Amino acid sequence: MIDLDINELDDLQIKTAHSFHGISENYLIIKNFNKDEYGYHDSGSLNNCKANNKNENGSYFEGDLTCWIKYATYEESLYFLNNIKRYFKLLNNIEIKKCNEIENALKGIE
Repeated sequence: MIDLDINELDDLQIKTAHSFHGISENYLIIKNFNKDEYGYHDSGSLNNCKANNKNENGSYFEGDLTCWIKYATYEESLYFLNNIKRYFKLLNNIEIKKCNEIENALKGIE
């Protein structure tokens, strides 16, 4: 998604964590995935899952105690995997549209 300059795709969104060291990292989340008595909340980072991180819930990015990145739960990860075909179709449609625009622009040059 980053290579296509897309920050949002359907219910997916790229978020960026910034540490006080000046380092940043992009990670993928599902918007408004969880609901509780306080409203909807985004999923954890799909780049990181609890299963890959000793079953921990998250970590502080670059040791910055103000920058907590929550890891995706098993449920959030499975939702993403179960919908991957839909996401790829949406990305493919966007890429085809961009390619067609480039081809049309090149035709105008000839």
